[in-house]
Amino acid sequence: MEPAMGIDLMKLALYKAAVEGKPEDYYKALGQQSTMAVEDDGLQVMPNGNTVLHVAALYGRQHFVENILLGKDNHAAALCLLFAQNKKNKSALHCAAKEDHANIVSIIISATKNVKSGVGVREMVQMTDNMMNTALHKAVRMGHLEVVKDLLVEEDDEFVYPPNNAGETPIYLAARLGFLDCLQQLLNTYKYPKNGYNEVATVFHIAARHGNVEMMKYISNSFPDCL
Repeated sequence: MEPAMGIDLMKLALYKAAVEGKPEDYYKALGQQSTMAVEDDGLQVMPNGNTVLHVAALYGRQHFVENILLGKDNHAAALCLLFAQNKKNKSALHCAAKEDHANIVSIIISATKNVKSGVGVREMVQMTDNMMNTALHKAVRMGHLEVVKDLLVEEDDEFVYPPNNAGETPIYLAARLGFLDCLQQLLNTYKYPKNGYNEVATVFHIAARHGNVEMMKYISNSFPDCL
């Protein structure tokens, strides 16, 4: 993919370093700049608001992300990049979750645990974009089970994910799109279906509407008291 139009010469060097996954080129480019173009967070960004972490997350550059976030001398930079949101309010976690880069999601969550920011993993996972989608919404919409199972849901199994601007919760999305494996993981991991908050009947009706017999059978067998 060609670099986006509108990136100036020095930003282009940073962008290419992130796209190619070369942290050494990133630090070299930073060192060559006397001043940095900044936005509110003090970060150099692309016209769409993406930081180098967004770019690396989109391209699946694990080594780059790991070096930037978990390097010994990069705590200040890591803190800014972790919670930076682009002009659509998407974090790097949103990007990695959508693209099914489970390894990068794991690194971002680990980095969130390591930095002293006053913001924990729960807050990170609950961040929403301008359509009120969390990273979990993004992962479920694409059917990325490993991201859903290992790296997002289990970090916060009691949080009730609110609907996005389209009225969709992650469980609703899994049912509507027919991702039985994601639905199973969501219902089995969350505690709230057993504690009174009930989307189970709703997703059963969605499965019935779409003629998804396998999903209907799973819900009725696993959660008979909710129907």
